[in-house]
Amino acid sequence: MMNVNEFDLLYRERQTAVGITGSNIIIRAERVRPGRIRVLTHVSIENKTSAYTECRLSIYNGATDFMLDQAIYPAEDELLVHPKDIVLGEGDVLRARLIGTTTGDVIEMHVIGWEMPRMR
Repeated sequence: MMNVNEFDLLYRERQTAVGITGSNIIIRAERVRPGRIRVLTHVSIENKTSAYTECRLSIYNGATDFMLDQAIYPAEDELLVHPKDIVLGEGDVLRARLIGTTTGDVIEMHVIGWEMPRMR
């Protein structure tokens, strides 16, 4: 059984990207290292510059995107916050795909949580 009090590393990451008209923008968090589990307690995505069409949040395992959440027509400067914890296993990558951005848009993703060794 996993004990949340046995984590050994707080995890905080900020990723940025720039929008490009006509292209999907993918922001990636760091890949989970081998032998580790990462629990994200806060994930937020924001386009600080303009409104856009869609934002999809997923876990990517190297072959498949496992969709977690989707926001349609987010407004400029709207902070999209995922409402639940996200558990990532070794090799997993949290990704946000933004569709319909404009060239020059300033985009940020913030992830906060903790890590611990994988259960044996």
